[in-house]
Amino acid sequence: MEKVIKNTIAMVGMLLLSGVSSSAKDVKLDAAGEKAYNTIKTASYFGTGGIGRGGTISQGELALRILVKQVNAESALESLLKVANPAGRMYVLVGLKQYYPAVFAEVVPQYQSVKTKLRSMRGCIADIKTVASIVAEIKKGQHDVLPKRK
Repeated sequence: MEKVIKNTIAMVGMLLLSGVSSSAKDVKLDAAGEKAYNTIKTASYFGTGGIGRGGTISQGELALRILVKQVNAESALESLLKVANPAGRMYVLVGLKQYYPAVFAEVVPQYQSVKTKLRSMRGCIADIKTVASIVAEIKKGQHDVLPKRK
């Protein structure tokens, strides 16, 4: 019963945060950053590394690679946690884990028990996974796809 209550609280929190008005313009991004922000915000699935038959990089991952190069990248990622859909939030968590680990450690607990399901791609495998299971993979480094910071 306690687990059900925690899951419910986590989902309500995610839904409430989704209603917060925020945009790429609020974070002061350049044109490429704004486009990347909006791509992550509305991602239809979560996939990192080469996906599909051709091993292409997902639009969400490409957008994340652009966004983390922005001057206000940390603010943009934190803003996206409030407004992005669940798939977009998984990209944000990847960026936070790799580039802003203190922020990642602060926010990740609220996603560790969320049972919301979303589309996921890994190599040629398309799947439906829970947010919690993807977060566990992110924590283990299975989605560490961003270049090392210099």
